[in-house]
Amino acid sequence: MTWVQAEADLYIQTMSDNLSKIEKQRVFLAEIDECVTGLCVAAIGRYAPDYVFIQRVAVVTPARKRGAGLALMRATAESEPAHNIAGATLPDDHAAHALNAKLARSLESKVKEVPRRRFTPTDLGVGRNERHRPWTIDRPST
Repeated sequence: MTWVQAEADLYIQTMSDNLSKIEKQRVFLAEIDECVTGLCVAAIGRYAPDYVFIQRVAVVTPARKRGAGLALMRATAESEPAHNIAGATLPDDHAAHALNAKLARSLESKVKEVPRRRFTPTDLGVGRNERHRPWTIDRPST
C-alpha cells in the first residue's frame, strides 16, 4: 500500500479541507484483488450545474491499459445520466485525450474542445493558471 500513499502525498490536506470537498464530490475507485488501483473524482458543476465534471482520473502504472480508467469515467457518467460531461486535459497528455475519446465513443458522442472561459477553474478542478484545456461530451438527444 505504500505506493498508493506515495502517489497520494501530493494531494494530502487537512481533515476539514477534505470533508468540505468530499461533500461536493463523487469518488469512484477501481480495485484489483481488493487493492485500490485507480480513482476518478467528479462533481456536479457549481457554476455550470448541467455538467458533471471529471476532475481527476488516476490509475497506478502497473494497472494501466486494462480498461480501469474508462470504467471509472463511465461509472461517473452513468451515475449522472441527466448531465453532460466536462473536464480539462493538458494539451500534451495524449493518453488522457485518447481516454476522453473512448468515453465519448462509448456514449455515442464526441469530445468537443471549448473555450477556457466556458467553465470556472473551480468546476474543472484545476488551478487558475494551469494549462489545462476544457472539453465537453454532450449526450445524444433522445
